[in-house]
Amino acid sequence: MTTSFTQSGGLSGSPGALAVTDTLFFARPGATLSRDEAETLTRKALAGMMMANCFLNTARANP
Repeated sequence: MTTSFTQSGGLSGSPGALAVTDTLFFARPGATLSRDEAETLTRKALAGMMMANCFLNTARANP
């Protein structure tokens, strides 16, 4: 079973915090960034940080 954080907020049946944030941020009039685009940008940024971390760790291990 897969749980989606954006679907429900728990036992109360109210929307979860991420669902409310998504609605406020991505569904507002004039929004220029979609959730998919935000996820892609975040994924690329995190991948770049991981590569930089690997580079720094290698540089420290091999002075």
